[in-house]
Amino acid sequence: MISKKMTFFLIIMIVGAILLAGGGIYHIVFTTKGSDSIIRPLLSKYVEAESTNIKKTTGNLSKALVYQDIEFRNLKWLPMGNSLKIQKLEIALNSFSLKGLNIKIQNGKLRFSGSGVILFYGDYQNGMLNITVYSKDMSVRDVLDLFAETVKLKKVSGTLDNVDINIKGSLLEPEIYGSFNVEELTMNGFSMTNCLGDVKLQLKGIKDDFKLDGQILLKSGVISGPKTAVINIKESKILFINEPKRPMLDLKGLAIVEKVNINIALKGTFDQPELKLTSMPPMDEDRLLLMLATNKTWQSVETAINKQELSADIAKDFLDYFIFSGSGSKISEKYGIRDISVKYNKTTTGVRATKDITDKAALSYSVEQSLQTMGNQTTTQKIASEYKINENISVGAEKELKQNDKNARPEDKQQTDDKVTVKFKKEF
Repeated sequence: MISKKMTFFLIIMIVGAILLAGGGIYHIVFTTKGSDSIIRPLLSKYVEAESTNIKKTTGNLSKALVYQDIEFRNLKWLPMGNSLKIQKLEIALNSFSLKGLNIKIQNGKLRFSGSGVILFYGDYQNGMLNITVYSKDMSVRDVLDLFAETVKLKKVSGTLDNVDINIKGSLLEPEIYGSFNVEELTMNGFSMTNCLGDVKLQLKGIKDDFKLDGQILLKSGVISGPKTAVINIKESKILFINEPKRPMLDLKGLAIVEKVNINIALKGTFDQPELKLTSMPPMDEDRLLLMLATNKTWQSVETAINKQELSADIAKDFLDYFIFSGSGSKISEKYGIRDISVKYNKTTTGVRATKDITDKAALSYSVEQSLQTMGNQTTTQKIASEYKINENISVGAEKELKQNDKNARPEDKQQTDDKVTVKFKKEF
């Protein structure tokens, strides 16, 4: 049986422990020094900055611990050369849980090396976010560097302006909505300019399995490339259904090539696009695609088809486009001929040569004579061109004319074959 002295001693120990614990809690919650000793290390841990400077600290967690003129330099999870400044940060603790943490931010400023100032303010109250972000001038490259791990996105650059975004909802499933303007966006020689847009997205599974729902709405804008037709963007959408890396496309546009209106509709995904082209006056899609790629109607192609002959006007059009850029000016430098091949056997003789017109365009011509059955002879001429739009896409056109000798039937004396091709690299 425990003696009275031992019982008294245990009671004193328990009461002392309670008082010490209570005193520690009191020191942490109700004094500036105690509150700061807990919060400052947490800021350093989760912000992950190279350096942290706080000019003034007042208050405590029971009401509000106030930090004034905070500056973080080179946050590790942002592009190098960044800085984060907050004029006033208030932190209060209503209970020992995440929902019991209340935070207010006043006049926050984030700077990247290539962007203007990104302003933000707002609060986190009772487990809910309410943050506003605004920037007059924001670098696309700085934003993509937060997420872009692929080589393709590394090639994108440009500027956003008038970015006005709100972030609301729970910490682990926030909603992002607002507006922006793409002042200029460039990739592989192509550019998008003056594109107004809205964004409405919800992030899910941030902690474990990240998912993204919502849409980016493009209201207007212009897309152009080297020698391509100018495309005016009609109201279009980029849709996200759980998978952030594989959005669904619903893009529309209009291009005018030499008075021909071409309507463009692109659906599907980036790796499996579905392109639909229509025009007024109506034309075949393969020809419309070539017109978009070159900003020319290639009227001579239709003339040749109607006449059933390989018109010299076709070669003239191709040369004028690829060599002279449609201006008729002289070539600034001479280009060599490559890929010369000669065919000679018992039934066929021929020659083919390819000429590089520019670093993106090539023109080839071939003529071949072959001996057919019954002693008839066929002469085949081909003129072909290929234009490399970018590293992933090239457009080609080919005209073929076969002429049989005088012993052939009249309907077989002349035959034509036309091809328009579009080549995609696998990574596209």
